[in-house]
Amino acid sequence: MSRILIVSDNHGDHEILETIVARESSRVDRMLHLGDSELKNDDPIWKNFDVVTGNVDFYPYPEALTIDVPEGKLFMTHGHLYNVRSNRQTLAQAAKAAGASIALFGHIHVTTQENIDGVWCINPGSISQPRGHFQTPTYGIIDWNAGQRPQVTFYSREGEEIIDSEVPENTTPDVYED
Repeated sequence: MSRILIVSDNHGDHEILETIVARESSRVDRMLHLGDSELKNDDPIWKNFDVVTGNVDFYPYPEALTIDVPEGKLFMTHGHLYNVRSNRQTLAQAAKAAGASIALFGHIHVTTQENIDGVWCINPGSISQPRGHFQTPTYGIIDWNAGQRPQVTFYSREGEEIIDSEVPENTTPDVYED
Protein backbone atom coordinates (compact mmCIF):
# COMPACT_ATOMS: atom_id res chain seq x y z
CA MET A 1 0.00 0.00 0.00
CA SER A 2 1.14 3.54 -0.79
CA ARG A 3 0.25 6.58 1.32
CA ILE A 4 0.42 9.77 -0.67
CA LEU A 5 -0.16 13.25 0.73
CA ILE A 6 -1.70 15.79 -1.64
CA VAL A 7 -1.90 19.53 -1.03
CA SER A 8 -2.69 22.48 -3.26
CA ASP A 9 -3.31 26.19 -3.43
CA ASN A 10 -1.45 27.47 -0.37
CA HIS A 11 -1.06 30.84 -2.14
CA GLY A 12 2.14 31.98 -0.47
CA ASP A 13 1.48 30.45 2.93
CA HIS A 14 4.89 28.86 3.51
CA GLU A 15 4.26 28.14 7.18
CA ILE A 16 1.42 25.69 6.48
CA LEU A 17 3.66 23.61 4.21
CA GLU A 18 6.32 23.48 6.94
CA THR A 19 3.64 22.40 9.43
CA ILE A 20 2.35 19.66 7.12
CA VAL A 21 5.87 18.35 6.47
CA ALA A 22 6.61 18.23 10.21
CA ARG A 23 3.29 16.56 11.01
CA GLU A 24 2.90 14.13 8.12
CA SER A 25 6.22 13.27 6.47
CA SER A 26 6.80 10.22 8.69
CA ARG A 27 3.26 8.93 7.98
CA VAL A 28 3.37 9.03 4.17
CA ASP A 29 5.48 7.59 1.37
CA ARG A 30 5.32 10.66 -0.85
CA MET A 31 4.13 14.28 -0.75
CA LEU A 32 2.71 16.02 -3.81
CA HIS A 33 1.94 19.72 -4.29
CA LEU A 34 -0.61 20.47 -7.00
CA GLY A 35 0.29 24.09 -7.73
CA ASP A 36 -0.46 27.69 -6.80
CA SER A 37 2.17 27.75 -4.08
CA GLU A 38 3.44 31.18 -5.15
CA LEU A 39 6.82 30.13 -3.72
CA LYS A 40 10.19 30.29 -5.46
CA ASN A 41 11.11 27.08 -7.24
CA ASP A 42 14.37 26.84 -5.26
CA ASP A 43 12.64 27.06 -1.88
CA PRO A 44 14.05 24.38 0.47
CA ILE A 45 10.50 23.15 1.22
CA TRP A 46 10.46 21.50 -2.23
CA LYS A 47 12.96 18.85 -1.14
CA ASN A 48 9.92 17.23 0.49
CA PHE A 49 7.49 17.46 -2.45
CA ASP A 50 6.96 16.70 -6.08
CA VAL A 51 5.44 19.95 -7.38
CA VAL A 52 3.68 21.27 -10.50
CA THR A 53 2.90 24.81 -11.59
CA GLY A 54 -0.38 26.59 -11.02
CA ASN A 55 -1.97 29.50 -12.81
CA VAL A 56 -0.59 32.03 -10.28
CA ASP A 57 2.88 30.57 -9.80
CA PHE A 58 5.55 33.02 -10.90
CA TYR A 59 8.48 30.60 -11.07
CA PRO A 60 8.85 27.69 -13.51
CA TYR A 61 7.64 24.25 -12.43
CA PRO A 62 6.50 21.34 -14.61
CA GLU A 63 2.94 21.66 -15.94
CA ALA A 64 2.26 18.00 -15.14
CA LEU A 65 4.07 14.98 -13.74
CA THR A 66 3.43 11.26 -13.87
CA ILE A 67 4.44 9.58 -10.62
CA ASP A 68 5.16 5.85 -10.40
CA VAL A 69 4.26 4.05 -7.18
CA PRO A 70 4.06 0.27 -6.68
CA GLU A 71 0.26 0.32 -7.18
CA GLY A 72 0.40 2.14 -10.52
CA LYS A 73 0.74 5.64 -11.89
CA LEU A 74 -0.55 8.99 -10.70
CA PHE A 75 -0.96 11.96 -13.03
CA MET A 76 -0.63 15.30 -11.27
CA THR A 77 -1.31 18.80 -12.55
CA HIS A 78 -2.87 22.00 -11.27
CA GLY A 79 -5.84 21.66 -13.59
CA HIS A 80 -6.14 25.11 -15.14
CA LEU A 81 -4.77 23.79 -18.45
CA TYR A 82 -7.41 21.01 -18.49
CA ASN A 83 -10.56 23.11 -17.99
CA VAL A 84 -11.34 21.40 -14.67
CA ARG A 85 -13.85 24.07 -13.68
CA SER A 86 -16.38 22.82 -16.22
CA ASN A 87 -15.60 19.07 -16.11
CA ARG A 88 -12.77 16.63 -15.54
CA GLN A 89 -13.08 14.69 -18.81
CA THR A 90 -9.99 16.25 -20.41
CA LEU A 91 -8.04 15.65 -17.20
CA ALA A 92 -9.10 11.98 -17.14
CA GLN A 93 -8.09 11.59 -20.80
CA ALA A 94 -4.65 13.07 -20.08
CA ALA A 95 -4.20 10.70 -17.15
CA LYS A 96 -5.18 7.71 -19.30
CA ALA A 97 -2.75 8.83 -22.01
CA ALA A 98 -0.02 8.87 -19.34
CA GLY A 99 -1.01 5.37 -18.21
CA ALA A 100 -2.34 6.63 -14.86
CA SER A 101 -5.45 5.48 -13.05
CA ILE A 102 -5.47 8.47 -10.69
CA ALA A 103 -5.49 12.14 -11.74
CA LEU A 104 -4.64 14.67 -9.05
CA PHE A 105 -5.48 18.34 -9.49
CA GLY A 106 -6.02 21.62 -7.65
CA HIS A 107 -7.27 24.96 -9.00
CA ILE A 108 -10.94 24.78 -7.98
CA HIS A 109 -10.23 24.87 -4.21
CA VAL A 110 -12.89 22.21 -3.59
CA THR A 111 -12.42 18.70 -2.17
CA THR A 112 -13.42 16.32 -4.95
CA GLN A 113 -13.26 12.62 -5.68
CA GLU A 114 -14.93 11.26 -8.78
CA ASN A 115 -14.41 8.40 -11.21
CA ILE A 116 -14.41 9.38 -14.86
CA ASP A 117 -13.98 6.58 -17.39
CA GLY A 118 -12.00 4.49 -14.89
CA VAL A 119 -9.75 7.34 -13.71
CA TRP A 120 -10.09 8.62 -10.16
CA CYS A 121 -9.95 12.44 -10.29
CA ILE A 122 -9.04 13.74 -6.84
CA ASN A 123 -8.68 17.30 -5.55
CA PRO A 124 -7.50 17.99 -1.97
CA GLY A 125 -9.19 21.39 -1.86
CA SER A 126 -7.18 24.44 -0.88
CA ILE A 127 -5.02 24.50 2.24
CA SER A 128 -5.47 28.30 2.45
CA GLN A 129 -8.52 29.50 0.50
CA PRO A 130 -11.34 26.92 0.46
CA ARG A 131 -14.41 27.24 -1.72
CA GLY A 132 -17.52 25.19 -2.19
CA HIS A 133 -19.22 22.76 0.14
CA PHE A 134 -16.47 22.63 2.79
CA GLN A 135 -15.32 26.02 4.01
CA THR A 136 -12.38 24.46 5.83
CA PRO A 137 -8.83 24.61 4.43
CA THR A 138 -7.88 21.03 3.52
CA TYR A 139 -5.25 18.60 2.32
CA GLY A 140 -5.59 14.89 1.66
CA ILE A 141 -3.91 11.56 2.19
CA ILE A 142 -4.54 8.77 -0.29
CA ASP A 143 -4.22 5.15 0.83
CA TRP A 144 -3.90 3.03 -2.29
CA ASN A 145 -3.79 -0.76 -2.40
CA ALA A 146 -3.08 -2.40 -5.75
CA GLY A 147 -6.29 -3.26 -7.61
CA GLN A 148 -8.52 -1.32 -5.22
CA ARG A 149 -10.25 2.04 -5.19
CA PRO A 150 -7.98 4.71 -3.67
CA GLN A 151 -9.19 5.75 -0.23
CA VAL A 152 -8.90 9.47 0.41
CA THR A 153 -9.03 11.09 3.81
CA PHE A 154 -9.22 14.87 3.99
CA TYR A 155 -7.67 16.82 6.87
CA SER A 156 -7.94 20.38 8.17
CA ARG A 157 -4.92 22.67 8.52
CA GLU A 158 -4.75 21.49 12.14
CA GLY A 159 -4.42 17.87 11.04
CA GLU A 160 -7.92 16.83 12.11
CA GLU A 161 -9.80 14.38 9.88
CA ILE A 162 -12.78 16.26 8.51
CA ILE A 163 -14.20 13.92 5.88
CA ASP A 164 -13.84 10.16 5.83
CA SER A 165 -12.84 8.27 2.73
CA GLU A 166 -16.44 7.82 1.62
CA VAL A 167 -16.71 11.06 -0.35
CA PRO A 168 -19.43 10.16 -2.84
CA GLU A 169 -18.43 9.11 -6.33
CA ASN A 170 -19.05 11.70 -9.03
CA THR A 171 -19.01 14.61 -6.60
CA THR A 172 -19.55 17.77 -8.60
CA PRO A 173 -17.96 20.90 -7.14
CA ASP A 174 -20.54 23.62 -6.54
CA VAL A 175 -18.18 26.55 -7.17
CA TYR A 176 -16.48 27.18 -10.50
CA GLU A 177 -15.55 30.86 -10.61
CA ASP A 178 -11.92 32.03 -10.49
